[in-house]
Amino acid sequence: MERHPRKKIVLLFAFLQTLLYIPLALLGYLIWKGVWQSYSVSSLIIAYTLLSVFSGIIYPVWFSWMGDLVPEYQRGIYFSKRHRIAAIAGLITLIAGLALDIAEANGILLLGFSILFIIAGIFSAISLILLRKQYSPVFKIKKDYYFSMFAFLKRFDSVGKFAVYYALLNAAMYLASPFFAVYMRENLQFNYLTITLVSLSSTVFYILFA
Repeated sequence: MERHPRKKIVLLFAFLQTLLYIPLALLGYLIWKGVWQSYSVSSLIIAYTLLSVFSGIIYPVWFSWMGDLVPEYQRGIYFSKRHRIAAIAGLITLIAGLALDIAEANGILLLGFSILFIIAGIFSAISLILLRKQYSPVFKIKKDYYFSMFAFLKRFDSVGKFAVYYALLNAAMYLASPFFAVYMRENLQFNYLTITLVSLSSTVFYILFA
């Protein structure tokens, strides 16, 4: 952010995210056609890893950008409303779960995934167009606020302890999370709609009590 405009960073990696939906959609189609079977799992892992990495790069830069756009006294209200709206919009994934069940019943499950990836890519492209129109003030960093990662870890104050705790918590969660859906699907024999409902339960409680 010191060397490149925040808007440029966000737009670049948001664009790369949007492009990644193309190979993801193509991968589902190829496997459905019986092609690329040997490399399907590794290709999916690579594509999803890149998608997560790009998202991880975007968020802190975007958060800093929005912090300069939203007045300090309105940030709590603004981000609270934004997260609530995003959570409500996320309930649309119920339609995706239902669509996957219908696709599976008709023997075109992987094609159904491909179609969902295409739809996700379209919405990602729309968000990219909207981001291009958003104003971006010049980023100014105060020298007194600057510290290196080594200095941050060395001082290990309350913020540092929380950051390490949160990093370890997320590491454990992300190591375990890929197995949740497999467990629900293979062991509990849930259909895709039920899996979607279980996954969205946290979002529903967030909307109700946030």
